[in-house]
Amino acid sequence: MRYFVSILFAFLVACSASAAWAQYGLYGAPNVLPVQQQNAVAGYPSTASYPSTASYPSTASYPAQPAAQTTYQPYQPAAQYRYPAPNCQPTAWAAPMEQPMVAPVPVPTPAPANVPAGPVYQLQQPNQPPQGYAPPQGCVPPQGYVPPQGYVPPQGSGLMNQVLADQSNCYQGGYNNNGSCGQDALSGSCNDCLWYASFETLVLGRSPARRVWTSSELFPNEWLQLGNTDIPMAWSWGGQVQLGHRFCCQCTPYALEATFWTTNAMTGSQTTINPWGATIPFGTPLQVGWVNFVLPGYTVPADAIFGDAYSSTVSRRDEFYDFEINLIREQLAWACDSHWEIGWSVGVRYFRFQEALSVDATSPNFGGSGMSGDAYFGDTVTNNLVGPQIGFDIAYNVGCNLRLFVSPKVGVFDNCVDSNFQAQARLGSSSYVDGTVTVGHGYPNFPAHGANNGIAFLTQVDLGADWRFARNWSARAGYRVVAITGMGLADDEFPQYLTDTPEMQNPQHNSSLVLHGAFFGLTYCF
Repeated sequence: MRYFVSILFAFLVACSASAAWAQYGLYGAPNVLPVQQQNAVAGYPSTASYPSTASYPSTASYPAQPAAQTTYQPYQPAAQYRYPAPNCQPTAWAAPMEQPMVAPVPVPTPAPANVPAGPVYQLQQPNQPPQGYAPPQGCVPPQGYVPPQGYVPPQGSGLMNQVLADQSNCYQGGYNNNGSCGQDALSGSCNDCLWYASFETLVLGRSPARRVWTSSELFPNEWLQLGNTDIPMAWSWGGQVQLGHRFCCQCTPYALEATFWTTNAMTGSQTTINPWGATIPFGTPLQVGWVNFVLPGYTVPADAIFGDAYSSTVSRRDEFYDFEINLIREQLAWACDSHWEIGWSVGVRYFRFQEALSVDATSPNFGGSGMSGDAYFGDTVTNNLVGPQIGFDIAYNVGCNLRLFVSPKVGVFDNCVDSNFQAQARLGSSSYVDGTVTVGHGYPNFPAHGANNGIAFLTQVDLGADWRFARNWSARAGYRVVAITGMGLADDEFPQYLTDTPEMQNPQHNSSLVLHGAFFGLTYCF
């Protein structure tokens, strides 16, 4: 090992010496070229840099020069500019306007003592494109398109230049966030594209509900639960209407936008019977004792119906409405040489969610009367959310007319929860009657109405693609997720003891709800 270390040390010393030898020009350096001393007047080139006097024609005999010939393409108006067409980045380097060749201009200069007098010629050369420049493909404005007055091509492509780029000089056309459009790149005018309208189709579903068990076996398995409130819900079709106005064109682009969307009611129901036979009654884990129904000729306890049921049906109905007004700032970080757009929005939103849930029991021997009848417990709860929200629109332009976007919005809302709990029964074909509470202590009878307020948070995220297929038309499709916390759902309004009407008058609002589904539609600029 000692010999190996010695050899390695000697090798490293040799390498270091060789490097130092080469560094100071002592290894493999060429011979030093002698420099010829020249006597020259300060500020003027030496005589060695001038050709002999015979190579300069006299002024009187200088022949007329033919017109300069060029192999460049003929000049076209505004050919030196290249603007990004809608949703197209980056703007490539554009060659400056071609300058015609001019005749050499004599520049009188005092001649040094050892140089014969004569003019010095300078030839004006056109600018050349950068090394490796390739003409951009696509995104070229139509023939005759004139750039906006005062246009200054952007400098640099770094992140800071992108963030600080002047929006009005970089992007004057095409298709902005949220379906709006600025100056139309095909017409060069923004006066005909200040308004936009969007019409979309929605298909939404909701997250599963909390399980509240509503039925259980009596025989032979008294402990086996049968049905609950987590029932399948059908997806619902709906629509969205959006109207916006851009109130600034040549300056920073802003827009004021109003949006309304809703869906058809989401409904679902599920009927439970005893798995041991349709004629075998079953009961309920809900505590329905001390609730009575006063029917014509009968006073029937709720326990005699729900505890001796041959079938039980759980039904749910959900409705949604959303209205919002937003101020939108478009293309915040859009730069002339970037594919990205970032905009923001701020506004107010009103969101309304109403849910009705009922648990029905049917008995062929209604309270021992020998007649068929049914009874139900049900709650209708309404959430009214009002509050401010902020949002962002982040997009990546794939091509001149296609952009991929993600648009999150989040807000803090005051949620006014209103609940109406009912207990009703009917015998045969008679009308429904309200239940009464017989436990005393001044408990109110049904219906039990209550209201409460709380804080709710709502987040909406739209993810999709936007394709401009015509001058004023574009199509969009994507997926939407709406998540809300601090909600009052009907399942939460069912207390363990259904005689606890004071609890029903204090509705809960500590649940969450998720809506999700697809959207697709058209946007028209006018």
